[in-house]
Amino acid sequence: MFKDEHLLEYGLEVASRNSTTKGVDSVRCKFCITVGKEGASTAARKRKVTDNIKYFTRPFRFDNYKSHLKTHSENGQNTKH
Repeated sequence: MFKDEHLLEYGLEVASRNSTTKGVDSVRCKFCITVGKEGASTAARKRKVTDNIKYFTRPFRFDNYKSHLKTHSENGQNTKH
C-alpha cells in the first residue's frame, strides 16, 4: 500500500490510480520530470544517458526511492535524501 507522505518526502507524484479502488497503481520521480538527467557526466560513459522518467509500482518500498534518488545526487542535482 502506498503511503501519501512519501510523495513529498521522496519527490514523487501519483502517475496512475486504480479506477475501482482509487488506490495508487504507480508513482513517478518528480526530479526526473523537472530536471531530467542533465547532471550526468558523459565523458566516461559507455552508454547514452537516458531521458526516461523513473516509475515505481507495487511493492512501494522506500529503499527503492532512496536508491533512485542517489542517481540524482550523484549527478549534482540537489536532493534531500
